[in-house]
Amino acid sequence: MSNSARYSSIVRTTHGEYRPIEAIDRRLQEAMFALLQKYFGNVRIDDFLADLRDKQYVILLWGSNEKLVGFSTQKCFTTYFEGEEVGAIYSGDTIIDQEHWGSLALPRAFWQLRQHFAHQSGLSRIFWILISKGIRTYKFLPVYFQEYYPHHERPTPESYRDFIQRMGTLLFPNRFDPATGIVRSLGQYQYLKEDYHPTPGGNCAPYEAFFYAKNPHYKRGDELLSIAELSLDNFKPALRKYFQAR
Repeated sequence: MSNSARYSSIVRTTHGEYRPIEAIDRRLQEAMFALLQKYFGNVRIDDFLADLRDKQYVILLWGSNEKLVGFSTQKCFTTYFEGEEVGAIYSGDTIIDQEHWGSLALPRAFWQLRQHFAHQSGLSRIFWILISKGIRTYKFLPVYFQEYYPHHERPTPESYRDFIQRMGTLLFPNRFDPATGIVRSLGQYQYLKEDYHPTPGGNCAPYEAFFYAKNPHYKRGDELLSIAELSLDNFKPALRKYFQAR
């Protein structure tokens, strides 16, 4: 199957939605945990349930026959940036089954949640807090957004640097290193299994080289904390059409 045909198949067979945590029953929790175990090592049920309890929403991805093929837990809260009250969405446990990589179902459902949160909170500015164990997660930023930090082409402005350090300290008080922007695994937290890491090549993109340099211990589960504003203006122009009516 060609890449274009495979992508078309993925688009047709994958759809997403967000649900409040209260709507995630035990059977669905078990399916989520099984998917997480498939791709990550050092996964413990107590940690998984604690992550759920800390969040308000879960994005669920469904394949053919309504099989769960991915999920992402989401914490929504208010904070301040440059003296202004803003919203923040922190993405916790996240995984997509390999057969469905490349689908737009997750970012579309995430944007719907962003719109819901903006409406509920009355805030116009919403920021995404993303932590990346691997390049495929970090890649969401250069693929979708014009401005995000840390960025491979420009230094992080002071306001964003302060914001990153404040969010890291708030969310990971015992693991965040403000000097590097890394959430340390300390050998106790999840790591992506070796089979699912792409092999860095000599011709890797600049943002890939940047990620590997910033997060040299990603294979043991260290995570780079990043910030991007969730606005239509901040999307790459070619991608805005996928979100404008959602």
